[in-house]
Amino acid sequence: MSHSKLRVCNDYIFVKPMPDPEVVRGIFIPQTAENITQRGEVKYLKEGGADSNIKMSDIVLFKKRNAFRTVQLESVTYNVLHKHEVLAIMFGDGVTDVTPTKDNVFLEWEMSQSFFEGTKIARPESTKEMHYTGVVVAVGPDVKECAVGDRVFFDQFGGVEKFQENEKRYGFVKDESIWMSGLPKRKEEKVNV
Repeated sequence: MSHSKLRVCNDYIFVKPMPDPEVVRGIFIPQTAENITQRGEVKYLKEGGADSNIKMSDIVLFKKRNAFRTVQLESVTYNVLHKHEVLAIMFGDGVTDVTPTKDNVFLEWEMSQSFFEGTKIARPESTKEMHYTGVVVAVGPDVKECAVGDRVFFDQFGGVEKFQENEKRYGFVKDESIWMSGLPKRKEEKVNV
């Protein structure tokens, strides 16, 4: 079957999903540790449209939960996505090798220190998770409220897509979910014992 007559309509893209690696840097990844994001190669799209940054053959990062629409052409399964469902375009293999799309902000999510400053008193894991500041790693072309390198407060309920790699936590947030940018580096609070 020839695909020369196929024409993608509206702002849909057809992405051939890339399998999640079973082994990362020599460590076996169990199936129970499923990623929330998926990588794939753009195979069909309408040029231009809502996000002209996405091109044929780009490797894109998208939310797995948005990949529920699938079609099969010549025994190949494709995810059908709206262009706005793409979080970023990948340009390398590293976790920070991304160019966010539209109004997406990619940040390294700060976690509080394991111990209170100057003590050996451990912080509970639950309080380390409740920290909503980060340093901006990359921004999409429509981002207006922050720049790469800014330390920001962000809305933890604003649709944050978070994941961890190499003991660091990262996230994608929308520009509208940034509350404040240009924050100074935070000092850990001291606890008197």
